[in-house]
Amino acid sequence: MKRDKDLMRQLLLQAERKLEQGEPGFSPTPIPGTASAEILNHHVRLLGAGGLVEVTEESLGESQTRITGLTRQAHEFLEVVRDETRWNQAERTLSEKGLTLDDLPFDVLKDFLFHLKTQGVSS
Repeated sequence: MKRDKDLMRQLLLQAERKLEQGEPGFSPTPIPGTASAEILNHHVRLLGAGGLVEVTEESLGESQTRITGLTRQAHEFLEVVRDETRWNQAERTLSEKGLTLDDLPFDVLKDFLFHLKTQGVSS
């Protein structure tokens, strides 16, 4: 299964909102036509393996992965990916070079977005 950085960004942003609201964790809900439970759980596990989130596995009939906390690395990543204009500019710039967001490792993507932030790219 191919990783989807845009989906991972959305999961991090949603988890941040839910955890800030005092919820004990965040379990993404499948949206028909976009991402199945299997794809969402896989991407949550990738975020956990990458050291961005704390994850627990729940099995209530169907296995579900739950984000229970964000790490320092997640907060640093969110600082540069939160802005939609900057994220879209990164996609456009990479596309012009024949690349996608998924082609870059997280650290390189974070550095690239930080560079765009220092250049004043934001909404």
